[in-house]
Amino acid sequence: MSAPVPEFSRPSSGQSFHWVDPLVALPKVRTVLRPGGILALAWNDIEPISELKTRLDAVIARFHSDGRTASLGSRASWGTEASQEARAGSGTTEPALTVEPVEHPVLTQLRGAGFTSNETTFVEDLHYSKHGWLSMVFTYSAQLTMDPVKRAVMREEMSAEIPDDGLAARNEALLVLAGA
Repeated sequence: MSAPVPEFSRPSSGQSFHWVDPLVALPKVRTVLRPGGILALAWNDIEPISELKTRLDAVIARFHSDGRTASLGSRASWGTEASQEARAGSGTTEPALTVEPVEHPVLTQLRGAGFTSNETTFVEDLHYSKHGWLSMVFTYSAQLTMDPVKRAVMREEMSAEIPDDGLAARNEALLVLAGA
């Protein structure tokens, strides 16, 4: 007689689902998800705002020629007319941000594994010190898996681009709730 398969009502993954192979993990989750249960997946997508984003993206591109970045879920562009609504009432005088939603890759993978999902995005404006920003960015898997010497050089180049008073950033946190 085989042991019973455990069941879970709310399995979750915060900032870590990219570490698993979704083509393997999602079918396994379906087998342990209780009827009516929900899989919760969450990510923060924190990007610098203003022209600094372009400069930091250029540094990243020099070190990640394969196109890997930490960003998921949106394409942002500054100063466009359509973005005024996104910043309305925020009290800032900076150019407005236009965000073009980009479907997160896990949504396609969820559908392929027989899940239905609902997405919610939470947006917040943030400020990071230079040290705080670099400390966060260098915990991302794209940097953690780099050659240590290249990682140190990349950090120095990014540090040279960030003003001493830090940077403004926007987080577009994504929460995906999926049922089978």
